[in-house]
Amino acid sequence: MRKIIILTFIISLPYFLSGGNAEGTDPIDQIANKLNSDIHGLWVNGGYPTIKLPADEKPENVIEQAIKTVGFDKGHIKTYKIIEVRKIKLNASGMENCSAALIESDLGKKVLLFKYKESSSQWWTRFFEIPEEK
Repeated sequence: MRKIIILTFIISLPYFLSGGNAEGTDPIDQIANKLNSDIHGLWVNGGYPTIKLPADEKPENVIEQAIKTVGFDKGHIKTYKIIEVRKIKLNASGMENCSAALIESDLGKKVLLFKYKESSSQWWTRFFEIPEEK
């Protein structure tokens, strides 16, 4: 019996250390790892919505404006809940101290990356889809 308990503990340890995510990373970490594996950082390029809020704006307000501005294939997000907001480190030039928000919405889970750009006095934002759990 003791061997079974120890074996169960050893098998379950990575799951519990990862905060309950069997893949070992949470959705924000999954996106950050994927983006950091792109050695050229081209994902930063392209258009992004104009969000003219102060540099010291609360993250919740930046997230709200991004959600109001950005549409998806299925339409616009109508209801959402912010699960987590935190700073992350990305390797792409100019994105070293970016913030990320995990959002649960009527269009599924999404990660929003956002960072204030001093050069344009506005917020850079980009949404990333989170694959549904199997």
